[in-house]
Amino acid sequence: MNEIVNVEFDWVTERSLCSLQRVFERLGLEIQHDVDVRNAMRPAIPQFGFEYAFEMVGDEKSFAVHLHAYKIHKSVTFTLVDGHIEVRDANEKTFVATVGLNDEGACMLYVDGKERSSWHVRKLALDDLFFSFV
Repeated sequence: MNEIVNVEFDWVTERSLCSLQRVFERLGLEIQHDVDVRNAMRPAIPQFGFEYAFEMVGDEKSFAVHLHAYKIHKSVTFTLVDGHIEVRDANEKTFVATVGLNDEGACMLYVDGKERSSWHVRKLALDDLFFSFV
């Protein structure tokens, strides 16, 4: 019996490409770009009475973004944990992101059950670190 199979969307392949490891690696590259952009915004002559810088360090399972400033040392850590990405700031405030395909077939992050794009997860994690001290 020859049946015609409808494969208009290859969700199995797309979901495979939307693995937690791949999303974590891409998130790390995007965060490094965010760090570079934020560092480029620092004033040439420190108007706050101190110099500051942001730095990203880590490996394939965990990375952190650090703020280095006079008497201020804060960080946000991203850790690849079994089945999710854990984001933790210096105050131990944490959120968890998972990955999956949405109804349109796009690879998305999910925080508290809400679909989030990568930029939004980065903003949730880094907004306070990047902008609250100045």
